[in-house]
Amino acid sequence: MRQPLVVAGSVITLALLVGFVLYFTSANQSAAVTVACPVAQQVCEFSTPYGEARFELTPQPPSSKAPIAFELRLSAEQPQRVWIDLQGKEMYMGVNQTNLKFKSGSWSAPGTLGVCTTGTMRWVLALILERGDEQQIYNFEFDAR
Repeated sequence: MRQPLVVAGSVITLALLVGFVLYFTSANQSAAVTVACPVAQQVCEFSTPYGEARFELTPQPPSSKAPIAFELRLSAEQPQRVWIDLQGKEMYMGVNQTNLKFKSGSWSAPGTLGVCTTGTMRWVLALILERGDEQQIYNFEFDAR
């Protein structure tokens, strides 16, 4: 009789622990917002908790054969950290993350795309703005050769 109670107590404790971990790992992270803007062809403007944003990649269109410059301008207050995570949409291309630096009113950094043997590659660029424990994530998709 005592053994089923111990098992039931262990299962309940484990379920609570898993729920606690899942809640606190996602509580301070907002859901990613997909920005419907062709970032490979134009400057993209969108709203954030830090005011209106202007995000640009140069050159346009970006290429895996040349460095890329990332630039973000925000109209109001600034986050503590801005970084980019680039992932291949259909193919894993390794870790490709870039921290942007704040200087003269904008966040910027150079970066590169991985070279893909299939010709054109579909990329997902996650632009991540952080302040304290909170993140805002803005996703952009584009093709590059």
